[in-house]
Amino acid sequence: MGASVAENATDLKQLPLRALVAYAARCARRVQPLYAPPEGHPEAAECQAALDAAIRVAEQFASGEEPSAESFSQAEEATVRAILLVSGDDNGNPVAAYAANVVYATIDAATAGVAALSDADPLPAAEKLADAVAVAYDAATAIRDDVVRPAKLDFEMLHRMHLGKFPSVGE
Repeated sequence: MGASVAENATDLKQLPLRALVAYAARCARRVQPLYAPPEGHPEAAECQAALDAAIRVAEQFASGEEPSAESFSQAEEATVRAILLVSGDDNGNPVAAYAANVVYATIDAATAGVAALSDADPLPAAEKLADAVAVAYDAATAIRDDVVRPAKLDFEMLHRMHLGKFPSVGE
């Protein structure tokens, strides 16, 4: 196989689920510093910490751990609050909103991964996971051109590790 390109959910299905979540988390880490809530806002630090915590939950899943359902729920809720803080007319910051959306897509992918572990038919959850990872990649590359090349390198590295095949959870 030549240079792997991971630009849509179909391409992403060359990787198992945990590797896909790791890939999304790497995209999220690359754009996380662009999350800039309004200066002096009382929830700014809390929202920045929430995004970091959400990425950590996804990284835990990717590394083979099984974070609690409560940690997923908290990560999702906190990420939504972070998105709302930088959205709208008053505090609107489209770059920050995209960065937070990358994190939301990443936690959504990890949540789908957990569902795939417990569902009798894991394919629907696996498909949702691949779609969420594609959203994470798309949003990350929409705000930072310099994310494209390292993301592709991440994908190639994960692919070469032979961690398993979609829709398996993988190693």
